[in-house]
Amino acid sequence: MSLEKPVVSKFAKRLARMAICGACLAVAALGAPLAGCRRSSASVNAAPASENAAQAAAAPAIPFVLTADSADVTLFWFDNVGNAHAVTRPSEVPEASRGRVRVDPIRPELRAPGWVYVADLRQLNADGRYGVRAVSSEAFAAELDPSLAARTQQASATGNNGQPANATPEIVLYGASWCGACNQAKAWMRSQGIPFVEHDIEREPSAAQELSSRAREQGVPTGSIPIISIRGRLMVGFDPARINQALGRS
Repeated sequence: MSLEKPVVSKFAKRLARMAICGACLAVAALGAPLAGCRRSSASVNAAPASENAAQAAAAPAIPFVLTADSADVTLFWFDNVGNAHAVTRPSEVPEASRGRVRVDPIRPELRAPGWVYVADLRQLNADGRYGVRAVSSEAFAAELDPSLAARTQQASATGNNGQPANATPEIVLYGASWCGACNQAKAWMRSQGIPFVEHDIEREPSAAQELSSRAREQGVPTGSIPIISIRGRLMVGFDPARINQALGRS
């Protein structure tokens, strides 16, 4: 069973305009559990004060206002096992998941590569706005799954996931650090000894453009991730059986 959620009609136009990072949307609706991106109530260990100050100074300003009536964003809330679900109104986010909600502006120019906007919807401020902060993609992924940083570091130490530097990759995975299905696909390919190259389309604008161009050529929808290129052909979602078939593995 493929671990990706097709873009439902309610969000079709909306997610199509959100570059490529549609996300790991409400996989529970397909009846399939989504591994990875486990949510943790504990935040990441704090960095030294000087480092935190430098990161805060580098963080982009919040280019939008989020209120109870905002309609120009898509909100991603995370359930108790880390699955992401997309909604369009703050009122649609369950009470138990309102403390950490990712906010994606509809207008591409309001997004900052390498950063995500995170809102706390538990209480409106006095001015009628919700608090929103900018967090690096890596830090946000670590908030959802503290073990992610260690796994990423280990993968980097062993090279590009088993793919020789001068080789033409048979498999290229386009995803994002906080996407559970993307992390599950990578873990499965590593466990199978399948070399691949990965691109985080939120941190690599050139990779996002490359994917967009190739998807248009092949008529492949880009409303959800991961999107995996196998010998030049794009596959939406993580499906071990389809990967094995495409590689000629029994």
